[in-house]
This record gives sequence, C-alpha cells and structure tokens, in this order.
Amino acid sequence: VNPNTLPGAERGKWKTHKRLRIVSGALGGRRILSPDTPSVRPMMERVRGAAMDMLVARVAKSARGFPTGSRWLDLYSGTGAVGVEAVSRGCAGAHFVECDSDVLKRVLNVNLRSLDVHGVASKNGGAAGDVVVHPMTVEVFLNRHRESRGEPFEFISVTPPYQLVDYSVLLELLGSSGALCSDRSTVLVEFPLEESRAIPEKLCVSTHEDASAVNGDLRLARERRYGRTVLAMYSPANM
Repeated sequence: VNPNTLPGAERGKWKTHKRLRIVSGALGGRRILSPDTPSVRPMMERVRGAAMDMLVARVAKSARGFPTGSRWLDLYSGTGAVGVEAVSRGCAGAHFVECDSDVLKRVLNVNLRSLDVHGVASKNGGAAGDVVVHPMTVEVFLNRHRESRGEPFEFISVTPPYQLVDYSVLLELLGSSGALCSDRSTVLVEFPLEESRAIPEKLCVSTHEDASAVNGDLRLARERRYGRTVLAMYSPANM
C-alpha cells in the first residue's frame, strides 16, 4: 500500500500530537506521537486496551502480562502503539512493519526511542535485535518470508488502512508466511463493519518447510464490535 494514495494523505505535510497514550503495563500512561492526518489511523485507545486485556486473560492466562519470551509482529504499525503496548505488557520483542517514510522518521522511530522500548523489551527477557523496524510494505514483508526459516511470532496484529486492503487476500498471504505465522500463533485483525463478509472463519497456515502445504488452521475464536470497528481474534484450535 502506497501511503500517498490514501485519502487525506499529505506527503508528510502534517503536524503531530500527543493525545495517544499507552494504556497499561510498564509504559502505562505514557503518551506517544501520532500524525494529525486521516491517512494514519491508529487503533483506538479503547479498542487497543480491550484487545490486550482479552489476550492476556485468554492466551496468557495471567493478569501479569504476556508469557515470558513472547514476541509481537505489528503489521501496518503507524505510530507503533500496538507493538509498544504489547512490550509494555510483557512481550520480549516486537517487529514493526511500516512503509511511510515520513511516519517512520517523525513518529514511529521517535516513539520507540523516547519510550526506550528496547530497554523495556530487554527487561522482559528480550535480546538485541528483538525490537526491529521493517521499512517496507506489508505485502513485500510477507512475501519475503514465504519460504524463509525462522521462529514464528506468538502474536500478530493486522491493522491496515481500510480503504486499500483486500482482507481475504491479505489473510491468505499471512497464512502462507510460515516463518511468521504458525498454528500456534494468535492473530488480531481490525476491520470495518462493512468488511465483515471478507473475514474467514479460519486462517489456514503453512509451515516454512513447505509453504504450499497447509499445516493447520487458526480458528476465529472471538469477534468484538466497537462502533463501526470490529476486532477479530484467531487462535489455535486447541486453545
């Protein structure tokens, strides 16, 4: 997705504000930069907080936070709020995928430095290189990992610009990225109410050993509506 093709895109000619905050955890209450433009749409604070509470209660099964050593993949990162929130609540690492060079320079990288996200991840058990920014489109990032080897992420968030995404194609691409997503991953997908029919009941995933072979699936375990925004959670079938 080219950020300059989004409605309201202003090619970096926007101001920033600090109305957005991290909800809970080690960085709870800290405010982060966000572009004052409709072309960047961070997950609403209320939705992000509810999503993390739901995950911690259902997946982590602990009020203290995410499991030790777990990592988060934040697709369409924007401000980085989702991945930062995950680290704040105990994740040992987060990878951020964002293609807008202005957002990367003026917002995402600034937020990671000012909140010392690397330091917080290290305290959670993370190692050097566990907090990474990938400056490219999500489509390019996923395609690069279709046949690569690596440890899949425990948690993945998909919060794309509604206007320019085909959700069925995007989720199929994610499922075929065996080095990123496995049948043990938990995936959060944010989408507008009018796209509900494009959201499948299950997310088929394949291993990196054979990206063409379906290894298992993640089932649509929960779906919550917040006004016209809907949040779907895919989790392992045995969870």
